[in-house]
Amino acid sequence: MIPPVKPSKAVAEVLPGLESPDAFLRLESEKRLFECTRRDFGFRWNGSPEARAKAVERVKAWLAERRKAEEAGAGAARRVAAT
Repeated sequence: MIPPVKPSKAVAEVLPGLESPDAFLRLESEKRLFECTRRDFGFRWNGSPEARAKAVERVKAWLAERRKAEEAGAGAARRVAAT
């Protein structure tokens, strides 16, 4: 069985596409971002560069929080497994 991909890993892989100058890649990355998170960060593939940059910053902030939560969860799981 293939282990599930952590949302933070999937979103980290999508980030470069969100920042791409290629409109098609941004569109596909926007779709994938929503599939991974089920959240609307306000990113629009055809938005202004400034609006896209602000949305990417929101994604990065969410990603940082998610990674903290995943690490805390992994630490708790390791503590339970050790007992």
